[in-house]
Amino acid sequence: MKKKLVSALIVGALFCSFALAKSDRKAKRQAKKEAKEKAKAEAVKVVEEEPAAPVQERTFRRRVAIYRFSNESKYAKGAFYNSATDPVSTQAVDILSDMLAETQKFILLERHDIKSADKEIKNFYDDEAMEAVDRFSADYILVGSVTSYGRKETGKTNPVTKRKTQTVEVGVSMRLIDARTGQVIYGEHGEGSAETETKTTLGFGGQAGYDETLTDKALQAALSQMVENITNKCTDNPWKSNLYYDDGTYYIDGGKGQNIQEGDVFAIMKRGKKVKNSQTGGTKELPGRQVGTATVTMAEDTGQPENQSSYVDIEGDIPEGLESYDDYIIQEIRK
Repeated sequence: MKKKLVSALIVGALFCSFALAKSDRKAKRQAKKEAKEKAKAEAVKVVEEEPAAPVQERTFRRRVAIYRFSNESKYAKGAFYNSATDPVSTQAVDILSDMLAETQKFILLERHDIKSADKEIKNFYDDEAMEAVDRFSADYILVGSVTSYGRKETGKTNPVTKRKTQTVEVGVSMRLIDARTGQVIYGEHGEGSAETETKTTLGFGGQAGYDETLTDKALQAALSQMVENITNKCTDNPWKSNLYYDDGTYYIDGGKGQNIQEGDVFAIMKRGKKVKNSQTGGTKELPGRQVGTATVTMAEDTGQPENQSSYVDIEGDIPEGLESYDDYIIQEIRK
């Protein structure tokens, strides 16, 4: 009986051993297969490169003068009203200047308070020299006005709570003028509003007088879309400059303050003939033609950006030594 039991145990142990060995071989084959497939997958795997950062196109900065921004609404026009210190127009100019500056595509020229600017300049120039001061060196002129201004207070009251809402609504009109041609290239009317609310419960809660910041917020809302349109209109057309000659050297308006760099190449355009417009009765300028190129050899980076110049080498059919090159325009070459 014992011999049979021992034999059975031996047979069982051998059977288990064979089963374990078979299972182990199967596991090894599976592991080997998976390792092989993994290695194969890694061999053919395409390594995706990180997308390159978008190249920001260099934009030549335009010179823009906010020449007039008036308050045509009835707001703040009492018996002692002074347009030079009008709070609404001053706020509009400040907000518009800040928003245009944030785009980093413009050089802003102070032309708003032109009379005060004249007084300041006379501290440094005599009357004769004043005639030589270039007062209209802008590429574009902005003219705007606050056409409507209103503020109101509304409220709801019940035995428990009391609500008061202050609202300011502003309407603004603006025109963008090409300083070279006097043509209005953009005009728009915008509206904006801002409001604030206070609430009291059983006499407890916020107590607020008139919120002066609402005017800023309403003007910003009215001007925000206009700034985007102004930027697009100014940059849709190629950047332009003037050509000058002095003592054997050619140079153009604009330096590094306008993002001009050594090696930049511009087209030299001969201005088209001026003809009478049969529809308007005025004169218009026919399209010009390219007669050469100007390559920047040195871009000035000192002084005020609006007064900087760049020296250029020119090629093409351009007369040398003319007293005036008003018939020629330096223009950005776009691909």
